[in-house]
Amino acid sequence: MNALPPGCGATQPTTSPEFERWHTTVVANQGAALEANVKPVASVALTPPLRMDLERLRFSRDGKYVLAQDETSISVLSRDPFKQMFRFDADKALPADFSPDSQRIAFHTTGLHTEEWSVPEQKLLTAHEPVAKRECVQSKLSPDGRTLFLHLAGDGDG
Repeated sequence: MNALPPGCGATQPTTSPEFERWHTTVVANQGAALEANVKPVASVALTPPLRMDLERLRFSRDGKYVLAQDETSISVLSRDPFKQMFRFDADKALPADFSPDSQRIAFHTTGLHTEEWSVPEQKLLTAHEPVAKRECVQSKLSPDGRTLFLHLAGDGDG
């Protein structure tokens, strides 16, 4: 310690009074008093309404559309004006997503059923039901909806 320049190794308080107040609040698990003055931009009534709790909410990559997914369906809304465009059944679908160009929505199920929907045309483009020789342990649909990756039980066993 004697070889260090003057001031090195000296102890100094490491926390400010503001930090100590914040730390005490966190430890006591009491929320800080914040006044939120947030007004919704718009409300949209979905027809028919979502059947279960909302499971997924996604903005399209171009920011023009919103995807609202529940346990049994997917609703597509426009952002400006904020309104429902169309809805389609997607029973037990895994998380749906927009294509990179925001013109299509694709999803698949654990049973490997896949669908691709056109946003501008508001219609089903393709539906497929591939068959796997072994049990599928994990699956992932590519963002463009054209490739389904599967990890099958027993992969790598020879």
